[in-house]
Amino acid sequence: MFAAGQFTDAEKKAKKKAKKAAQKVQEDPRKPTTSANEDKGLEAPAPKDDDPDGTKLLTSPDGLETAAKLLQPLINLELPSMSLWVTVYDVAIRRSKLYRTCINGIVS
Repeated sequence: MFAAGQFTDAEKKAKKKAKKAAQKVQEDPRKPTTSANEDKGLEAPAPKDDDPDGTKLLTSPDGLETAAKLLQPLINLELPSMSLWVTVYDVAIRRSKLYRTCINGIVS
């Protein structure tokens, strides 16, 4: 067929393309690839957490009311998580409002 070193035009093009791709990867491997649809830095910065360890929350006098307020959206979702309902029960018992919570659960 062909002697060593002789290639068809398609083989030459494929070899050249592969060589160029390998060279491109070796040149700048740390450069991230960006797509045309990517957000160009217009994302809002994350809000700063004033109490990352929760010390202010622990020292607040109405901790159980805060806990109940934080649990309310999860209660409305009616998730089948046992740990969620145990937490709701625990907060309700500590607030001495278990009866009202149970009645609301039965009615809805």
